[in-house]
Amino acid sequence: MANQKTLEKENFLHFDIVNFRKKYKVEIIIEESNEERTRISYEASVENLEILPSGSYLCYFTTGNFLIDRKEPDLVMEQLAHKCRKPFDIIVFIVSKNGEILGINNHPDIIERWEVVKKRLEIEYSGKEFEKYVSIMNTVIYNREVFLSKIKQDIFISQFFFPVYEEAFQESSSALF
Repeated sequence: MANQKTLEKENFLHFDIVNFRKKYKVEIIIEESNEERTRISYEASVENLEILPSGSYLCYFTTGNFLIDRKEPDLVMEQLAHKCRKPFDIIVFIVSKNGEILGINNHPDIIERWEVVKKRLEIEYSGKEFEKYVSIMNTVIYNREVFLSKIKQDIFISQFFFPVYEEAFQESSSALF
């Protein structure tokens, strides 16, 4: 086939370059029914900050310009969700040699930013649903392991930081699964 592209090891994503820096536009389409779809889009940037003595990497991950159906969030719940996620627009991941997220380096900074945002939100919003939403956010953000688990569920993060880049061509048939 003339249009085939060969996937070779040199085409893998590697974090071994200190000045690795890439920007992405992420679009997620959620089909609610055959006729209704919601398009969520945002920009993501990944930058390798440094190689740690352990051989793992610090990766600076930022997101921004969130749009729902190509416009700023306009429903109250969308706006609240957008404001609540602002404290983790910047995450510094600890990433293994093969590209898998091991941890979050700036978790205390995220908690500090959450406290500032939460105080502002408490001035702007009220009610039982708001209190429940903030309580859930507290539960997730304050627990480092739970927060990391939730962050890893982001479709872009889960695909970008997936160790397939080193494991795809290993001899073991169980490399991917």
